[in-house]
Amino acid sequence: MKKYLAALIAAGLVAGAGAAEAGKGKASSGIKLELGGFMEQWVGFTDNDVVGTTDLQEVDVQSDTEIHVHGSAKLRNGMTAGAKIALEGNTESDNVSSSYGYLKGNFGKVIVGSHWNVSSMMQVTSTDVGIGINHADHKGDQFAWVSSTPAFGSMSDSMTASPLVTTTAGLGQHKAQKVSYMSSRSNGLMVGVSYTPDADYTGDTNGLVDSNSNLTDGLAIAANYQTKVNGMDVEASLGYQTFDAPTGTSDDPSMTTAGLKVTSGAYTIGGSYADVGDGIVSGGMSNEGTGYDLGVSYDMGATVLSANYYKGDAEGTAADADELEQETMAVSAAYELGTGVELVGTIGTAEYTDEANVETDGTFVVVGTRFAF
Repeated sequence: MKKYLAALIAAGLVAGAGAAEAGKGKASSGIKLELGGFMEQWVGFTDNDVVGTTDLQEVDVQSDTEIHVHGSAKLRNGMTAGAKIALEGNTESDNVSSSYGYLKGNFGKVIVGSHWNVSSMMQVTSTDVGIGINHADHKGDQFAWVSSTPAFGSMSDSMTASPLVTTTAGLGQHKAQKVSYMSSRSNGLMVGVSYTPDADYTGDTNGLVDSNSNLTDGLAIAANYQTKVNGMDVEASLGYQTFDAPTGTSDDPSMTTAGLKVTSGAYTIGGSYADVGDGIVSGGMSNEGTGYDLGVSYDMGATVLSANYYKGDAEGTAADADELEQETMAVSAAYELGTGVELVGTIGTAEYTDEANVETDGTFVVVGTRFAF
């Protein structure tokens, strides 16, 4: 681990030096900033079958918005230095989704700050044009419409986020400060590595933590490969990530991911898989388990259709023999109304089963608009 740490720290110093040089110059007046991001506004009808006295509403409005501020500058040596900040628009706290600086050139790209690790950034999944059933968070996806309570009890989103074992998220540390390197693509292959000193994220500052009670020394490695086979576009990915567990914990948490997507003409078929070999325990619940998604999409130009399936399980309470299980299916359509504006609709079902074989399920019909800035 120490040799990885030394190499990544050196890369981080290079990035810092490059960013400093970008601010020098006789006529320098600062990097010009550009705005980007997205906004999703959803209106949906749901029918939830929840055990107990809970009576969930049937109609709701959900939103998910991010504003991205980005700036970059060409350096004298030909490389590019830049920075990006993603601001959450629909949250009561922690408004910064990510914040990082980068340096890129023929060697690849070095990123320093709060961002996804390379295993998540380079992961391949099925194409889902709807609200999403395999997201790294639950803003707008099926968890906003079909309740998993009480089936999952105190299962916390902070472990791997929803779904149980999403194939797109890491070990619950995507906002943690880290250093990443991604190579340039050569003969279709790109590789990357991320080092995360600790999984803690406390907003604008992130001080030293106690390794006796926190995840530390996180390492992620990944590869992404793109090629053409008999006229078809093929993309594949492999990833692995792990942390050193707090003192007294028997195993270090780890996660292995893989994905494959094939496009032939208007059709795209894809899927992904994730295996949390040693899970993170939170509130007496462990997220050790597996998850996978499958999907097919059809691109008709202005309209794109997709059908997707997700299945996941997690250990839950270690003392129980049965696992927590989740199964979600959805069909979606997205129609481009104009540049950067889509009309989107999703119909789906989700079912959750707890360790006592108690089921919670529901159906959802959601329509909305998606704006890309």
